Amino acid sequence: MEISKHTIGIFYTARIFGLAPYTLKKKGTVQLEVMRSKIFTVYSLILISTMVCLTYRGLLFDASSNMPVRMKSNTSKVVTALDVSVVVLSTLSGVACGINGVTSTQDLNADEILTGHDAHFKEQKRAYIMLGVSMFTISLMLGLDVWTWNSKARQMNLSADADANIIWYVPFYSLYFILVALHLHFANSGFVLANRYKRLNSLLKTEFLNTDDKSEKLEKLKECFKERKLNIYDDIYNNKPLSKGIPKKHSLTIPSSTTYKIRTVTKAFYTFFILEKTLIQIDRIAYIHESLSKGVHSISSAFGVTVVFMLVSCLLHLVATAYFLFLELIERHPKFSYLQFLWIAFHCIRLLLIVEPCHVTTAEAKKTIQIVCEIDRNCHNPLIASSLKKFWQQLLADKPYFSACGMCNIDRQLLTSFSSAICTYLVILIQFQGANG
Repeated sequence: MEISKHTIGIFYTARIFGLAPYTLKKKGTVQLEVMRSKIFTVYSLILISTMVCLTYRGLLFDASSNMPVRMKSNTSKVVTALDVSVVVLSTLSGVACGINGVTSTQDLNADEILTGHDAHFKEQKRAYIMLGVSMFTISLMLGLDVWTWNSKARQMNLSADADANIIWYVPFYSLYFILVALHLHFANSGFVLANRYKRLNSLLKTEFLNTDDKSEKLEKLKECFKERKLNIYDDIYNNKPLSKGIPKKHSLTIPSSTTYKIRTVTKAFYTFFILEKTLIQIDRIAYIHESLSKGVHSISSAFGVTVVFMLVSCLLHLVATAYFLFLELIERHPKFSYLQFLWIAFHCIRLLLIVEPCHVTTAEAKKTIQIVCEIDRNCHNPLIASSLKKFWQQLLADKPYFSACGMCNIDRQLLTSFSSAICTYLVILIQFQGANG
């Protein structure tokens, strides 16, 4: 995961829920050294093991009950079991990713290029808004879910088993907090890299495409010349008399040929200075892009298995929630159907927390290629054009993208695939429900 002082709250939240068993030590003024903590590793294993065992115990209690609340038919038993199992697998993979992903986390946070940028206030604000809104929403959703199922069980005259059912489902509900923290954990890393790609693109535009700051840059170059004791820069480069800044008695002792040579040498030095500065800047930007690409691949490889389970979780939850909504409408319980609508919206937001950071990051990375091509079109110096061509080849060879263990790329096209799959599986479940009566 990406760890910075501006989004440190998400790291501590992930550590509370067993997803980041690390300790941090300051290494300099900006950089953080990440190390695995034995205490938090044991805490993570105990926490997830206890919650998983209690969750399946509650599931068996409801399935073996004489008057079950959720598992009335065989289809509903299968759907509920899949619903619970996919949450369990997602949280287990998230904890395993945190324990085994310490190397990827160290690589991601070791480069000063990645950790040295001062995040904008907007980046910090976004991280804490995501954290606060997500935790408040899941708490509200779980509270409404417990109240709704309890009310439904009491209306069905199941007061003897209703309280026990609700109590045994509490561990399962608690896993949702770990799952939401896992989504925030992943989304924050993606959004931070997207912002850094955006700043890289802004740097390219400012340095090579923005002509508004040209006069300001010339002034800075003049200051550089003056620091190198070329105080007669203005006179020589602007073809003004050399008497300015030179004692009057010596002003006529410089022949015109000498003046011409001084102007020529100064202009050549000035041109070489700009060329050298431009080439160094291109190499620096290429190195920054390479570091950011390594960060994308590091996140993608570290979260690979976890992202697969998270995507499957979103798919199955959307199918299961839509199926339970269909049952509510058939049984004519419209006052309980509102909760299913809320859960559908919540799972859609979960899916967006996976897809949107990846899409924004890859979109900003594609903009870099367009900007470099535009710079190359406006470039007339062969040395700069050659350096830009090398950078362009690097961009083509190392295209950053997020994938779920190589099974699929994570972008907005995944949303259309999910929509068609949800409709297909929902129709199948409805047909089974009709066959079972």
